Amino acid sequence: MTSKQELLRERIVTFFLKHKNEPKIFTVNHFKAEGVPRSTVFRIISNYEHRLTTQRAPESGTTLKAMTKQKVRELYRQVNHSDKYTYSSAKIQCLSENNKAMVREKEYQKIQEKEISEIYRNPENYG
Repeated sequence: MTSKQELLRERIVTFFLKHKNEPKIFTVNHFKAEGVPRSTVFRIISNYEHRLTTQRAPESGTTLKAMTKQKVRELYRQVNHSDKYTYSSAKIQCLSENNKAMVREKEYQKIQEKEISEIYRNPENYG
């Protein structure tokens, strides 16, 4: 099932391609009369010209990680009845420690991959 936004993108691009010999403002004025904002129409046309599709781009950035039960308990202990920590500052501290552990794990994996590739390149040096 397609959403209203997808249908609108399809309509705008179809109209734009049908009237390719007209300037972009012709398409913008047509959809502006229907109540679609000018910037939206220009953005949809621009995205189509760059990506050659009306589909949305995949979302970028890292995925959000849920805190482990151990981290939640630690956070609760720090914040509960304490004037030293606030919930948000303790959560940031827990998450940053978790991120540091993930970075260390990635670095360790890179070192392992490097050692394995070295063994494959020079097997006579390793046994």
